[in-house]
Amino acid sequence: MTKKQMIQTIQQQEACAFLRLKEATRSFGANHPETNARRREWCILDDVMQAAGIQPDNTLPEQHASVAIMRELESNPNI
Repeated sequence: MTKKQMIQTIQQQEACAFLRLKEATRSFGANHPETNARRREWCILDDVMQAAGIQPDNTLPEQHASVAIMRELESNPNI
């Protein structure tokens, strides 16, 4: 596996974890145990990326879906 492939794999995993976090937030609320578990999962990947100097890939479909959920939550805080 090349360095580029490793970076892409990490970015993909981070994007998936972030989407799972946002889906849990939408489904259960920000302080639910399931959401907290998804947040811990994402934070670990985010910490690894920061330590390695890897930026998120905002072109991934999972990132776009996460942004859509964030907009939905902002426009309707009762979700």
